[in-house]
Amino acid sequence: EFYGKLSFWIVFIGFNATFFPMHFLGLNGMPRRIFTYDTNMGWDMWNLVSSIGAAVLGIGIVTYFTVIIYTYFKGEKVGNDPWDGRTLEWSISSPPPEHNFDVTPTVHARDAWWYEKHHMDEIEKEKSAHAKEEQSHGGIHMPDQSWWPLVACIGILIGGFGFANLHLPLPWFGNAFTGFPVAIAGLGITVAGIYLWALEGPGGYHLHIDKDGNVTEDRH
Repeated sequence: EFYGKLSFWIVFIGFNATFFPMHFLGLNGMPRRIFTYDTNMGWDMWNLVSSIGAAVLGIGIVTYFTVIIYTYFKGEKVGNDPWDGRTLEWSISSPPPEHNFDVTPTVHARDAWWYEKHHMDEIEKEKSAHAKEEQSHGGIHMPDQSWWPLVACIGILIGGFGFANLHLPLPWFGNAFTGFPVAIAGLGITVAGIYLWALEGPGGYHLHIDKDGNVTEDRH
């Protein structure tokens, strides 16, 4: 914990020492993205402070990753809720399952997980009733994984590149084409990916929760 806090303060000080002086440099007329300038411009001191801050920031980041590596191999293993959290993401296993919640959570208060931990008797009765309800309508439907979302994302990437270069020639094609046909192609791939994704149908499998809260899968 000590080195975790130490890394925070080193990063905090280094970050602010790096970037805050750039406000003064900008007000003094220094343009962005230059790597050299005449010493009589009056920018030397704040650039020196910024450079020292960058070195401190680097030390903080190295400290941070050292802590991560050390705790991964030597640190104490913790449970699903090490910080005694207040919100629902801390109520499931860590790492979480793909579907997150076995049963759709019922929210009783603003800080739902905190409320559940301190009103367990009331919550257990409602969870039991909720599990019976889930079981009565055939369990929770979980969809199969699909390649079509990836196809749609690739289409968005291609289309975005095309729209960003809509009227510019593309040198790969001997300047014969602009980004316009690339944008249209990307848009077509995106629409096709979304449409074919929708046509896959429900598929998947069902999760069933028994009265004790145990989860089983039905893949028939």
